[in-house]
Amino acid sequence: MSTKTEEISAAVKAAQEGITEAAAHAERLAESAREKAETAAEHGWGGVAANMEQAVGHLEGVIEQLGTAEKDGQTAVTALDEITDQMSSPEVVERLVTAGGDLDTVTGSLDAAVAEVDEAVSACEAAGQTSLPGAMHNLREEIAEAQERAGQSRTEIDAEREQAETWTDAVEEEEEKSAS
Repeated sequence: MSTKTEEISAAVKAAQEGITEAAAHAERLAESAREKAETAAEHGWGGVAANMEQAVGHLEGVIEQLGTAEKDGQTAVTALDEITDQMSSPEVVERLVTAGGDLDTVTGSLDAAVAEVDEAVSACEAAGQTSLPGAMHNLREEIAEAQERAGQSRTEIDAEREQAETWTDAVEEEEEKSAS
């Protein structure tokens, strides 16, 4: 594996760690929102309980999206880690294209997770809940950091792929000149 590819793989792994931490945070928030919904229901506060249940549903959506992002991020890491110095440049390009596509999916999942967080915040605010929205904003920031890392890794993969393609084209041009 090339040094640059190792760096990209390490960056994707760092983004993965952020996603894993955000998922754990989302699970804690979902449990807290669930407890608040149950408490509201026990007191007969139907509207509050319903809004808190909506928040729970959105937080469960966050957890699902983050799980998808984790899975696709791992697939990207696997593709990057498969690159060796024994591969041809077209094989390297193929792995980079695969990793880039996986990171596109990661980014899409993270976008969806942010939208779910925003909906959960709205549901909490509708219920009059004041403490959870702040914690959810922190969760949103964690997801945004992971998005930024994944996006930066995607840009680096594109640059590496372009270099590998350029190198392949240069080799093919040299071979064509030699054959003439």
